[in-house]
Amino acid sequence: MPPARHISLAALIREWEARDAAAWAGSPDKYITLGIRAVELAEPTRAVDILREGLAALEAGGPAFGRSEARISMQYALALAWARCGSLREAEKLAREIVSRARIDAGRGITREGETAAMAADALALLGSVAKKRWGRVVRGSRFLVHGQPRTAKVRSAPVRASEEEDRLAAELRTQGDLAEKHYRQAWRASKGDPFPGVNLASMLAARGKATEARAVAERVLRAVNKRLAAMTEQEPEASATGPDHQREASATGGGARAGHSTGRSRAGHSTRRSRSGHSISRPAPDPWLLACAGEACVALSRVDEAVEWYEKSRAGMERAGDAGNFAAARIQLRLFAPLIPAAADVLARLRSPVVAAYTGHMIDAPGRGKERFPPWLEPAAARAVAQAVKRLDVAAAYGSAACGADILFLEALQRRGAETHVILPFPKADFTRVSVAFAGETWLTRFHAVLDKAASVTEATGEPYDGDHEVFAYANDFIAGAAALRAERLGVEAVALTLLDAEALARPGGARDAEQRWLAAGRRVERIALEVVRERAGTVHGSRFAVHGQPRTANYEPRTAHHKPRTVKAMLFADVVGYSRVAEGNAPAFFVTFLGLVSKVLKGGAAKPVFQNTWGDGLFMVFDHVTAAADVALRLLEEVRGVDWPALGLERETGVRVGLHAGPVFSATDPIVRRRNFFGSHVNRAARIEPVAAPGAAFVSEAFAATLAAGASRDFACDYIGVITLAKGFGAAPLYRLRRATEAE
Repeated sequence: MPPARHISLAALIREWEARDAAAWAGSPDKYITLGIRAVELAEPTRAVDILREGLAALEAGGPAFGRSEARISMQYALALAWARCGSLREAEKLAREIVSRARIDAGRGITREGETAAMAADALALLGSVAKKRWGRVVRGSRFLVHGQPRTAKVRSAPVRASEEEDRLAAELRTQGDLAEKHYRQAWRASKGDPFPGVNLASMLAARGKATEARAVAERVLRAVNKRLAAMTEQEPEASATGPDHQREASATGGGARAGHSTGRSRAGHSTRRSRSGHSISRPAPDPWLLACAGEACVALSRVDEAVEWYEKSRAGMERAGDAGNFAAARIQLRLFAPLIPAAADVLARLRSPVVAAYTGHMIDAPGRGKERFPPWLEPAAARAVAQAVKRLDVAAAYGSAACGADILFLEALQRRGAETHVILPFPKADFTRVSVAFAGETWLTRFHAVLDKAASVTEATGEPYDGDHEVFAYANDFIAGAAALRAERLGVEAVALTLLDAEALARPGGARDAEQRWLAAGRRVERIALEVVRERAGTVHGSRFAVHGQPRTANYEPRTAHHKPRTVKAMLFADVVGYSRVAEGNAPAFFVTFLGLVSKVLKGGAAKPVFQNTWGDGLFMVFDHVTAAADVALRLLEEVRGVDWPALGLERETGVRVGLHAGPVFSATDPIVRRRNFFGSHVNRAARIEPVAAPGAAFVSEAFAATLAAGASRDFACDYIGVITLAKGFGAAPLYRLRRATEAE
């Protein structure tokens, strides 16, 4: 196993899953190093899981551990991971604790010295990043705002505001923008001129229309960067080889100046040059974060050509160090400011950028198929076409299944190039092997197991068997599309569907063409390798004439068993009122009428209605055809109940509703008692087990729900990771997310 500083995501996941928690408990460095590496690989959700366990182990070690520098380092790394996940409330809480422990005075800087002081400066900058991210969320959904101010339109010669909502958003923008500037100024002062918080301040000033001050700050940052780079060049080899270089929370992320720690910092890279005597002399290579910092300063100065040059050098340096995922921070920063800083949009357009791919395609023809579509003899030509497409698109990470034929060809080509590969099987591996691989023979089986062994992750979308039910393939396709979209967002790149398809293929439910059409419907780009063209070109060489008799047969579809009832993918919502059991008997009627009246109001106001609903006391169960409808109802319900006078109903003022949501294939049947259709199955049970662990006033959703939501065309919602949570009633642990509207600051 290589050092954690350089391991791949697949190796990191294997090391994490194979850990001995008892042995790791006494070694906080293991958690910190592995957690930071996960952040570097743009896997903040994994970093959160690692660092939360590490922090819990430290705190369990007693007061001595609680006061250690390792605890501060771990808190900062965890805050950074939370921020990268979008869970800003958690990031802010930890950052404020670090600032408080370091006894910061906003006017005089930090009163403590050493690592704690450095971490505190970083924590201040991270608070600036949190405010900036909240500001950015409102910017993305507020096209009527310019630099945090509402646009005005003249009506009868008088300027008027469009709506109260615009005023609210404008006020939120001003508040978060002011906070971001304040914290970056504090961090810049506390760090005694460190260029990283300085460049973040310059970018915020430029984005908010304060061009003169932005240019002044950016010029100071550039001078500081050039001074540091010059000092590195002049260093003696012995000094540079031992001097640690803090891993940066990129200038491009707006976080703290460092993401490193006292025991797990990276070393500066080195290059070689020749002395006049001809001997090789080692000298430090420029810190890629400093190069990115200079690039961002040039953006604030509208020096596009110079900015591109700095950024490209930074990217190359990170790739050499095995930190290509880290450059995601720079792209994300540019994307954030592109609508408000023209130079940011220009630079972003000129930077070389990889993609995240959702791959799919036809399986190899099953024996006895009538008309040839993907015959075994076509495999070498198809493999070449796939490899060329993967190289041309520069795929950084990819998500898909592992059926014989196109899926495995994609996985092999991606893994040869060192791309991350994530396999999502529609149902358990053994059943999938039988249905979608084994019919093609032992060679394909061997290759199937080989690509799964090399994959960074393998996920089973549902734990139930296939049983001839096509909907589970459609469910997995949406899971794949959503996972790819979420990963692309974290890398700051485009998500692309990469397909190997015949133009005449039918859009069968759950098939490759169906997956492609769903991707297009979501407004995303498709890169198709035309199988008919590959076949025609290869067929001339092969000398094959295609049979025209018979009908195409889809090998991954098989008849349902006689006892089987078909499943359909639905979104399930469970909700209840925290503390309802304490309602006095005399208050029960008023509570019942008030609460259910609000639920009725929410349902009447929504465009999409549930296909099933049921209540019991304070409990709700609803089923929807689409995740967007379920998400909208959940959030509008939470918004409505915030105005309830709970004390008047015999409950505490802080009483809230908690909501749990999940999506998956479920059964339906007519209930013989109430004589209406009901829904049941393991996925209904999973939704029911999420709701009891949701925080009051929040909607928690499963990973499948978050991915399915991301797969669709709607950009109205977002899901922030909150960690692996133990579900109710012994249902195991699962990664959960907090649902919010995309434009909400929190």
